[in-house]
Formats: sequence, C-alpha cells, structure tokens
Amino acid sequence: MKKKVIILGARGALGQGITKVLLEKKYDHYYLADFNIDGNESRDNITWLSTGDLSAEGKAEEVFSKAATDETTLFFLYSTIGGYTGGKELPDVSEADILKMMNMNYIVSFNILREFSKLVKKSLGGSAVFTTALTSLNPQKGVSAYGSSKAALNYLIKSAAEEGKSYNMSVNAIAPYILDTPANREWLDKEQLPHVINTEEAGLLVHSLYENFHFVTGNIIELSYRFNLIKKNN
Repeated sequence: MKKKVIILGARGALGQGITKVLLEKKYDHYYLADFNIDGNESRDNITWLSTGDLSAEGKAEEVFSKAATDETTLFFLYSTIGGYTGGKELPDVSEADILKMMNMNYIVSFNILREFSKLVKKSLGGSAVFTTALTSLNPQKGVSAYGSSKAALNYLIKSAAEEGKSYNMSVNAIAPYILDTPANREWLDKEQLPHVINTEEAGLLVHSLYENFHFVTGNIIELSYRFNLIKKNN
C-alpha cells in the first residue's frame, strides 16, 4: 500500500508549516502545488506542480491529472487556498467583494474536491482536509462576504463527507481563528502570540486526521485558542 499527499498552497505561510510536518512523516510521494511553480524543482519523491487559477474551468482537472494512482494507493489532500476581505459592514459590501470571496473560498475548493474525489474513486481510498475559518461558525460583524463564503465551504465539506462514504473518502476541515504567520505577527500584540495557532502544530493535527481517516469525517474542527503549555517549534 502506498500513501501519497497533495498540498495545495504549499508555499504560503500555512502551507509551509503543513508541508514541513508531513515531509517528516515519510509518505511515499508528495505533490506540492502553488500558483506559479517551476517544474525543475521536482526531485526524488517530491513533484512540484503549478496550479494557476483553480477557479478557471479545467485547471483543477489539469493539476490532478499529474497524480498517478492505482487500487493500492491512499491519497491525502490538504488545501490552504482561500482569501480574506473584511472591515466593511453590510451596506458597504460590493458585489465584487462577494464574488471575490465566493470564488476564492468556495468555487476553488469545489473544483479541488470534485477532482480529488475522482482520484480517490480510482484509488484504495483517501482523505481531504480544507482550511475554513472560525468566523464561519461564529458570525461577526464586518466579515459578511468572507464568513458566508467559508460557511458555504463548510456545507460542501459535510456533503462530500456523506458522499465519500461509498468510496472510502473522508473530508474534514480546520477552522482557525488566527494563525501564527509573519503577516499576522505585524499586528498581533505580544501577549496574543503564545495563544494563536502555530502552523506546524496544525500540521500535526492534519497528519492525525490522515492517520484516522477511516473513521473521522465530516468535521469542522474549531481552533480558537492555543494554551501556552507546549513549546513552539519556532
């Protein structure tokens, strides 16, 4: 039995943390994907893939066609892809804001999950994990377009989890509040830093979902607060 991993958004702050952890877990092959990748970076058991705009028709199909599978292969997917806009109350939200968020947070994820499910159907089984947001489950003012698009993603995850039971595919998501990234560190108070979600620890959680994918599915896991009891890796 072979175990292969696809990481979408592998070069982003969260993607780098997830990738670092999963590379240490020694899966048989890694497909690391991001928007604009030079294929010459591939080596040994790592294949780098350039995704382009995954909301465009056929792009996700093109990316997933590069992943070789058979009936003895388990496939695991992690997607960090998404976007954020906020700070506007409802009367000030434009149609462009709504469409942008739905495109980045829902349409792209739908295309990814549709192609991944086709891949899993040709495989022994698999598991997909997506990145949603805490605000999709705990509504706040000023983020209606963003929160709504992530809530749509939540429904997709739960619906796909039900469908996936017939072909050994589990689907889950993590819903962080604030991630410990260089961009977020620019505005976070020092007192907050020990309590925001560390990306490598998120990677360990994702790996545990893969290890138990045969019975853990349809979950939106809230990551609202980090207890400062475990030393960070960075």
